[in-house]
Amino acid sequence: MCCTATQCQKLSALVQLGAVSTTLSKLASLSLAGACFASSVATSFGGAGKPVRRGSTRRSLQEFGAPARRVTDVLLVVNTAVFGLQLLSNGSLLALGCKLNPGIAAGEWWRLVTPALLHANLMHLAFNQMALNNLGPTVEAFSGRQRFATVYVASAVMGNVFSYYCSKSPAVGASGAIFGIGGALAVFFYRHRDYFGSASDSVLQSLGQSLALNIVLGLTTRNIDQWAHLGGLVAGAATSFLLGPHLVTEQETKPRGKTQRVLVDRPPLGDQVKVTGVCKTIAMLAVAGQDSIWTRTGLGLLQHLAQTAALQGGAGVSQSAGFLFLSSRGLHREVNCFSQ
Repeated sequence: MCCTATQCQKLSALVQLGAVSTTLSKLASLSLAGACFASSVATSFGGAGKPVRRGSTRRSLQEFGAPARRVTDVLLVVNTAVFGLQLLSNGSLLALGCKLNPGIAAGEWWRLVTPALLHANLMHLAFNQMALNNLGPTVEAFSGRQRFATVYVASAVMGNVFSYYCSKSPAVGASGAIFGIGGALAVFFYRHRDYFGSASDSVLQSLGQSLALNIVLGLTTRNIDQWAHLGGLVAGAATSFLLGPHLVTEQETKPRGKTQRVLVDRPPLGDQVKVTGVCKTIAMLAVAGQDSIWTRTGLGLLQHLAQTAALQGGAGVSQSAGFLFLSSRGLHREVNCFSQ
């Protein structure tokens, strides 16, 4: 599929005008969020040192509020590396996988994913990287690595889905994912506004101003993919609402009989998405595949899940995974021993 002159000009205008204006507004209004979150953790609970329990993990409030960068740094490196490969390959954005409606309609589903990795020029990359660097560590800190990565990917894909159905223009960039991070930030502070008090109000006000500014820009500038931003925002907020942190306070008794207030989060992401359901699916696919590479791959993955769950102390998950693995191999006697 080749690039027409009109399509290339439209794509160039989209990323050059849209990236600068929208990302500047995001940086101006959302950079406050990280500082508000870090400071509010200490002030809302009377200082650091009181533990937080997230599933079976305990962290101090100071650690909970400190920026976390592992996934954010990986994303920054990947975006930079992909842009470097773009320059070396001299390929057009249309050929490399930008969002292109005719291609998606023809079955090129990867164009709903790859646009989040592509950038049209250095300025486009720089602004999106700055926004990710400002917002990512804060959301990663309170969400954890798995949930942050889930928010980012879901927002990137849903942004392109919205753009596909509502906009005919080709598009690239990680703005949908970045808006999703903003949506996750809004859900977290709105859900825990009783804990963080005025800090939540400040962050939510800043997010609201940013959203209003971007709506105005979208209505007054034709070359902004507002639908990708909206899709990312909705996906980020929804993912955070369903899977993100939901902290409640409890009283915990210390060894010497003293009590202290702790924050308890919902179970880790792996437990929420029901690992046993994944194991069942893999087992069925492996059995259906008979003696093939799919059987060997599925059984190997299933065994790995069982071993991982056992190492993490998930008795129910590891038992279910092990049971399914042995059953799929026809080892019924071993199933009875494993179940005992």
